[in-house]
Amino acid sequence: MSHHAIVIGIDNYEPAVGRLTASASDAVRFCEWVVRDGGVSPEDLTLLLSDGAQLPSSFARLGIHVQGRPSGRNIRDALRRIVLTKATGERLFVYFSGHGLNADTAAGRIDVLLPEDYRADQSGVSLAVTALADYLKAARFPEQIIFIDACRNSPTSGPITPGGMGTCEPRFPGVEQFIFLATAPGQQAAAVANAGVYTTELLNGLCGSGGAKVWDTGSGDYRVTAHRLQRYLTARVPPRARSAGVLEPQEPRLCGENAGGSPVLRILPDDPDHVPDVRLQILIEPPCARVATTLVRVERAGNQCYSCAAHPPPVELRVRPRDYRVRVLANSHTPERAFWPVDAYDDPHSLDVVLQPVADRSTNS
Repeated sequence: MSHHAIVIGIDNYEPAVGRLTASASDAVRFCEWVVRDGGVSPEDLTLLLSDGAQLPSSFARLGIHVQGRPSGRNIRDALRRIVLTKATGERLFVYFSGHGLNADTAAGRIDVLLPEDYRADQSGVSLAVTALADYLKAARFPEQIIFIDACRNSPTSGPITPGGMGTCEPRFPGVEQFIFLATAPGQQAAAVANAGVYTTELLNGLCGSGGAKVWDTGSGDYRVTAHRLQRYLTARVPPRARSAGVLEPQEPRLCGENAGGSPVLRILPDDPDHVPDVRLQILIEPPCARVATTLVRVERAGNQCYSCAAHPPPVELRVRPRDYRVRVLANSHTPERAFWPVDAYDDPHSLDVVLQPVADRSTNS
């Protein structure tokens, strides 16, 4: 079954709302991924972009075209077409990059997305995230993956009245939604130059970087799953934002109504050209124990995969990305534990191993 995608990137807001510099280019980058690796054919892609967005030359060759500006009407029309035309597929991707609010409304605080034509005196063109998600539950796509790279802070003074989607169609049975949010409530989504911090790490993760993937023993390949991707984003986005000089925290979130599964978003072969080896660095403490250490063993499923002497320190092995157990053998020292579990997907992956000296049990007669 086919995959479909709706991709929205907005830079050209009214000056009073605030123009952006990275959202349209981020949407273009997501488009490249979703067509190349996400299983979406160009004819099943709806792309709404602000005027002036730079498109790669490959888009024309692939038949990827901008279908319109990301106005409130056009965004709603794209969502309605998915539902009302009864398009059918296995998975629906929705990607939004632009302004967002955690707005004060009559129903309490809710997350709201701002189309290109949003103005403070026309808040009805905005779209509540809950309204978007509820409406898409009628779409005939059992897996719905929604990425939102937008702020969730509250810069407006006073309540607003966000718009909805109108009458909802009957829910399609078995729909599961995974809604990835760039920030926690009250936080901003940072961008550096022409690239959003969140989208940059999102695309790295979707391409299989670091711990976004996991080895699947049954199939003999690597898999980027929804929950592994979120764990990766939780670890990578905050330090990337800090390194870019962003003072406020940015902590990604994952929500959505689903049965708790973790859909596979990408499969990578067990091939060093696609998934390189990683460096496993093992530091033995205390320093006096390093001389006593005779052997470091890296095991999987009880079988030795790698081993080496412990000199000179630190120990560094190149290993295939996997989950391992590390055991250490030493003279006159005892490991603090029988083994150390290692989730060796990041490069490099560092592990501290602590040994305890064996008490001198000799007695004088």
